[in-house]
Amino acid sequence: MWCWILFAILAVAFIIVLMGVKVTKEEVADLARKGGAFDFAGAIVITIFLGCLILALSMGGSYVRFGTPLNTGLLVVALISLVVLAFIIRKKQNDAIIPVDALKDRNTVVLASANFLHNFGAMALSFFIAGFIMRQLTEDPICLTIGPALAGGLASVLMAVLGLFLSPVFGKMIAKSGTAKNVMTLGNVFRVVVMAAFVFVLVPGVPVWAIYVLMFLAGVFDSQQKATQSAAPQIMLSAELRTIGNSTIQLGQSLGAGIGMAIFTLLVGMNPAGGMRMCMIVALVAWIVLFFITFLLKKPEADQVED
Repeated sequence: MWCWILFAILAVAFIIVLMGVKVTKEEVADLARKGGAFDFAGAIVITIFLGCLILALSMGGSYVRFGTPLNTGLLVVALISLVVLAFIIRKKQNDAIIPVDALKDRNTVVLASANFLHNFGAMALSFFIAGFIMRQLTEDPICLTIGPALAGGLASVLMAVLGLFLSPVFGKMIAKSGTAKNVMTLGNVFRVVVMAAFVFVLVPGVPVWAIYVLMFLAGVFDSQQKATQSAAPQIMLSAELRTIGNSTIQLGQSLGAGIGMAIFTLLVGMNPAGGMRMCMIVALVAWIVLFFITFLLKKPEADQVED
């Protein structure tokens, strides 16, 4: 039975967790953040916000329709959670889950926004392209040969191929130049071009191989973003901001992916026929915004990035 795979993964995860909790304070002293305790209240509030917003949006066109008491209640709770989060940030300052100093730093805000917008739009490709192939292109020769499920999964695999080679290259480019702006601009060009192509190409009857080509090219900006979110905080943030700034940047990834999934699920659910194209249009708009905010990045002074 397939269930043994799940238990095997759980066993490996359990072993990894045990290895992690066996470390001592002295062994991880250099990784620990100096300051207050973890902001559990802020984390809980963000979780409530995301949970309520995702449920309200993703099910707004089906099980929990917009305008119903339950949907309205979920949106109200999400709004209240944002207000509470603002109070927590104001009270705890740099000990909050979103530190105040990180919000005051331009590069941190731009990198966090870029991470949010990239992952927001990427949900349209990562999760819905495979479904489009399996549901709309079942008569394509490739689907008939290898099966719709494998054909859909292959599209996601192709998106990851270039990352094996380009991510290290992009990381070195960021480190050598001292800024992520050039690498991000290159990725943004590929983002806009590929997504614009999907807007026009993604119609019933499109050859699966055409989608494969676009997904392969999408690997350029996907690997660029992975390299950027890892290398850019170390290069473009001052030493005192790296820890709190990096946590804020990574938070943008979770928020973007969650909200993107909810909105795209809503669009596809409300209009199964034309929803995919609408998803691509929304993602394209988000990535055009990302293209322009990248130019707000500023190269840090040499003395600001020294340890």
